[in-house]
Amino acid sequence: MTIETKKINGANSEIIAKIDAATIDKNVEKIAKQLSKTAKVDGFRAGKVPMAIIKKQYGERLVQDAESEALREVVDAGIKELGLTQADLIGEPQVTKFDKDGDQIDVAINVSNRPQFDLGDYNKVVPEVKKPK
Repeated sequence: MTIETKKINGANSEIIAKIDAATIDKNVEKIAKQLSKTAKVDGFRAGKVPMAIIKKQYGERLVQDAESEALREVVDAGIKELGLTQADLIGEPQVTKFDKDGDQIDVAINVSNRPQFDLGDYNKVVPEVKKPK
């Protein structure tokens, strides 16, 4: 997975990433393993359902969940690379591009953050006030 970030202006940034198939496969395995511990399938005891059965029964849903997990990882890594925190974000990140090309996914995500600006020496602007006696 490759991640590239760029600041558009003081309040907006863009995260561009390429998610490879290995990342998606790793996430599918992780989610299927978690699901096999809790899934109830006829003919199997709870927690003893084979991974092959889980993948067959929940195949497309597992892939969708793995892709969304990869997107969360991209957003978290991009925010970290931009030097922001979750508290700096305004609203939800917006996915502007999501293209599946065979074994990789190209993603572009716009992130809005609190604007950063320089106040300068604002103490010069404040008038001097004399306290009454």
